[in-house]
Amino acid sequence: MLVNVLLLVFIYLASFEPLRVGLGVLLVLLLPGYGVVSAMFPARGNLDGVERIAVGFGLSLALVPLLGVAIHFSSWGLNLTSIVLMLTVWTFVFIGIALWRRRTVRVAQRFNGDWTSAWLGRATTLRPIDLAVRVVLILLIVGGAGFIAWRVQSGGESSRFTEFYILGATGTIEDYPTTLRVGKEQSYNVGIINREMAPIEYTMRAYIDNTMAGSLGPMVLDDGEDWEGRIVVVPLADGINKRLEIRLFRDNSSDIYQTVNIFVDVLQ
Repeated sequence: MLVNVLLLVFIYLASFEPLRVGLGVLLVLLLPGYGVVSAMFPARGNLDGVERIAVGFGLSLALVPLLGVAIHFSSWGLNLTSIVLMLTVWTFVFIGIALWRRRTVRVAQRFNGDWTSAWLGRATTLRPIDLAVRVVLILLIVGGAGFIAWRVQSGGESSRFTEFYILGATGTIEDYPTTLRVGKEQSYNVGIINREMAPIEYTMRAYIDNTMAGSLGPMVLDDGEDWEGRIVVVPLADGINKRLEIRLFRDNSSDIYQTVNIFVDVLQ
């Protein structure tokens, strides 16, 4: 429990981002499963320290996604506070069960947390192959946790994206204007949220059947900044069930970055 409390303090108060990420990985990938292991095996001899860490790591990998789904469908929603709260409550409950179960085991038989012998795996009595397995297991756990922390901290292309959307007259993703007239202006509500971890210059162009019918921008958004506005579309030819495509470009590139599409009828 003390470890969990210290982790929470550092996660929320530490200004050194790599430290916060590393402690967050520990909170997610070890403590939830280790609490279950401690509750299931209060006595020594069932599992030694290295095996408890390994099983706790594996259980955490299995449990955390399920807890995430439960949070997602709860009234709290999936956010940092709800995730930390759920993991903390889960860990505290099972550590509490573990402490209660320890009281049912004779003192001499309780797992006493002798991490010196646990981490070394009682090297003086183990066969070389058993000792090698324990060393490799420790390295895999530490290396895996470190790799995840590094990926979270450094980010990657998959974690950098732009939200681009079109809204109807009521501010929802429906009720778009679908009947237009040749030569008449029709505006559409569009929005952008920059999650690229850097300032980005955006430009929009509207096309009806690959004929340009409007444009907007350029505009520069900082990382995390959102923008909503209107792009004006002027159809140049009539037709039924034409595709209106609003294309998003970034940083003066001619390559289409994202698109949103609706089908419209253009009348004379």
